[in-house]
Amino acid sequence: MPWSGFSYNWRHDTDNSVFVGSRPANRVCRTARHWFHADNCFHTCPSSNNRTVSLPTPIPPLVGSAAPDFAFKLFQGEDQLGKQDLRLSELDGRPIVLNFWARFCGPCWTEMPELQYFYEEYSGELILLGIDVGQFTGLGSPKDAGRLLGSLGVTYPAGYTDDASVVRDYRVRAMPTTIFISAEGKIFRTWTGSITREDVTTIVREMLAEG
Repeated sequence: MPWSGFSYNWRHDTDNSVFVGSRPANRVCRTARHWFHADNCFHTCPSSNNRTVSLPTPIPPLVGSAAPDFAFKLFQGEDQLGKQDLRLSELDGRPIVLNFWARFCGPCWTEMPELQYFYEEYSGELILLGIDVGQFTGLGSPKDAGRLLGSLGVTYPAGYTDDASVVRDYRVRAMPTTIFISAEGKIFRTWTGSITREDVTTIVREMLAEG
């Protein structure tokens, strides 16, 4: 069922995520180091620049369902994907690792080298696509995000979307969030928080084996 009365309290985390969501229907308990939210727990670090951002009502995607389509514009990767302005549906036919990130999400850019190493090994078998959603989360603009890529030496396709519904449709509850999409366009697995090269490789091998 769709969630109602939902807002996000953005909190920076040095480990694996940058926010925790709270909603009136759920009991939310806070300790010195954790926020517990119904079915998940995010390790948080107190920050003076915490902020609350109202977002569209999230509808959680179901593993096995069709990946929601959306339009995006590339910062880089036109040579690999063919053009700058694309829709996710135009990438059908190859598995996709879809990574949602933002410039001022520390765990997002610390995981990027891990994704880059993975990309260098698996670029011939699938598409790795990073999509900035900072403008919807108070974590930076597309301009901010574009500057980061060059400084980190990231070369895999990355861009941004102006479609705020991706946050709802892909149930982006923490940043970064990674979605594994099969060659048939179905959601195979989701991962909340930063991911290592080893973890993304393990999940991709499982996805390719099933394909």
